[in-house]
Amino acid sequence: MKATKVTYFFSGKSKHQTVVLLHGYLENRHIWDEYHSLLDTYNLLIPDLPGFGQSPLINQSSQTYISETAQQIADLIKELDLGAVHLVGNSMGGYVCLEIASCFPQTIKSLCLISSTPFADSEKKIKQRNRELRFTNQGKKDLLLHFFIHQQTDESVQHYFKQSTSTLSEETMSCVISSLKNRKDHCLTLQKAMFPIGFIYGADDGIIPLNNLKNYLRQNTIFSYCELAHTGHMAAITKTSVITVMFRTFFTNKILSEK
Repeated sequence: MKATKVTYFFSGKSKHQTVVLLHGYLENRHIWDEYHSLLDTYNLLIPDLPGFGQSPLINQSSQTYISETAQQIADLIKELDLGAVHLVGNSMGGYVCLEIASCFPQTIKSLCLISSTPFADSEKKIKQRNRELRFTNQGKKDLLLHFFIHQQTDESVQHYFKQSTSTLSEETMSCVISSLKNRKDHCLTLQKAMFPIGFIYGADDGIIPLNNLKNYLRQNTIFSYCELAHTGHMAAITKTSVITVMFRTFFTNKILSEK
């Protein structure tokens, strides 16, 4: 289905319980296909974020992709008259969730971040983003994607990204990378939040600043979190059954656990 600006999947019969699942960078809504078993209890709203899947990139020169996307998702939730929702974001989708939490907190019933953090990019990460931006702007998008895909050790993850990036434009990649490196720190946003917050992350995640996240979670005991052993950044694909069970527990009892 299409809203004003994004294509999305929506289904379910619940009157008061909707889960919104936001995918990450280089992904699309199909990363959540294995989570449709949640439909026995919840409505599911799963959009293609702008520029990914079947959703167009509206403003190709924008460096405010994350804040603009947050506005579009908040508008979609309002348009569908869903009330407050259980909001879940994977990696970059988590950054969109954080912007929603900052600007539209009334939209959120609970918030769960997978392989994501509330931190702004470090100087080292910004340098990496700038290199990726140069490659993309020099017409080397396919080389960059090839390198990324073949870094993935799980064949199912490789297969997924080959499909999800097959129609991805240089404009989208450039726009999103620019926004990622300029995004805000949202630690204070979470500490002031009036809704339950959970974190799920892989013990072997080499993408996010893992030690910083662990320190942050130890210092903020109001958050629920779960570390997945022998798991990297793509936990949302490789640990679907475990995370689905976690969702049910978190949405009901505000606790994250593998058991």
